[in-house]
Amino acid sequence: MFVGKRGAKNIAVIGSLDVGFYTQYLEAFEREFVKAGGKIVAKETFGLKDRDMTPQLTKVRALNPMRCWCWGTWSLGLCLSPGYRTGNEDPRYGFTSGSEEQFLRVATSEQMEGVWTFAPPS
Repeated sequence: MFVGKRGAKNIAVIGSLDVGFYTQYLEAFEREFVKAGGKIVAKETFGLKDRDMTPQLTKVRALNPMRCWCWGTWSLGLCLSPGYRTGNEDPRYGFTSGSEEQFLRVATSEQMEGVWTFAPPS
């Protein structure tokens, strides 16, 4: 498991958790992560049209996870970018169907530094 091999023992999940497309991948990820000894310490959700994920990030940050994983469309750049501004400079992960160009409309290259994004197979 990629995330576990990169040192993550516990993670917080923030994302569009009410969208079936993302939840099926999250369930598979969680199953494998837990099987490998990892722990999900929080699951926070945001809507696909939300533009401010600060409340979710603040709540998650208080739990001190080793990593943060965001699930959603290109809008997860909005989630990952505030993570940068709130001091979470640990490697961050995202699962998306968005493109690099879409990310760079909502976050700078500097803000996306250290972010690993994954996409479903096409």
